[in-house]
Amino acid sequence: MDPTNHAIHAAVTIRLAQPAALIPMKLRAAEARPRSNEKKKASDGLDAYTVLDRLDVDGALATAVAQAPWDIPSLTEAYLRRGFLENANVTAGRINRWMNLTVVIEPADLHRVAKRFLRRLG
Repeated sequence: MDPTNHAIHAAVTIRLAQPAALIPMKLRAAEARPRSNEKKKASDGLDAYTVLDRLDVDGALATAVAQAPWDIPSLTEAYLRRGFLENANVTAGRINRWMNLTVVIEPADLHRVAKRFLRRLG
């Protein structure tokens, strides 16, 4: 319903990114952004961490990514290994430096969500 004239409009479908799609997208973005955009790299890393931590508790997102077409599953695994396992200190440091969080994100937090996701990715 239009709040101005109270007219009822036709139903509209809006395609939004699904949580599973956000994982490879955010991991890739965090890795690919130039060093001059550290704050956005931190934001992408935090977004990926948050989705993995809060929305993949049951493994449904890992299952969806595993079924994705092309080389998305293997690329997601590679991005996750680099950003959250091999370079967890850098990623956590960047997130904590730029995101003004009330709770510090530790490298161990990144390890935990990455290992859980990768175990389920297959």
